[in-house]
Amino acid sequence: MRKQSVVESPCTGVCTLDDQGVCAGCGRLMDEIVRWSAASVSEQHDIRERAARRRRPKDGNDDLSISSEPNLP
Repeated sequence: MRKQSVVESPCTGVCTLDDQGVCAGCGRLMDEIVRWSAASVSEQHDIRERAARRRRPKDGNDDLSISSEPNLP
């Protein structure tokens, strides 16, 4: 297996920071955005992981589907 030498940027083109300084598009902080191109592959993976956690729903529920059907046995 070959080591990955390029990590795709999480940028979605929606570059707007919220009140906490988190990008609404990718979930990165400004300092993570700025240092992305100079970061090592390992650091880029870490940044992507932290950004993904920031973008998850606050209630901890990763299931974004909405169902009007009750859960019946």
